[in-house]
Amino acid sequence: IKDMEEEHRIQFEKHAQSLRRLRSEVQEKIAKEGTAESGSYSEGMHKAIDEIVTAMKNLGSYFA
Repeated sequence: IKDMEEEHRIQFEKHAQSLRRLRSEVQEKIAKEGTAESGSYSEGMHKAIDEIVTAMKNLGSYFA
C-alpha cells in the first residue's frame, strides 16, 4: 500500500508540473502578443482542463 501511495503521489505531482508548465507557456504568449484569447490559448486551456480532470480521476480512484 505504501508503494501505491507513493506512485499516486508521483503521478499527481507529474500532472501538477505539467499544469504549471502549461500555465507558464500561456502567460508568456499572452505577454508577448498582448491578447487574452485566441485559438492557441483556448487549446492550451482545454489541455490544462483535461490534465486536471485526469489528475482528479486518478486521485478519486485512489480513494475509492
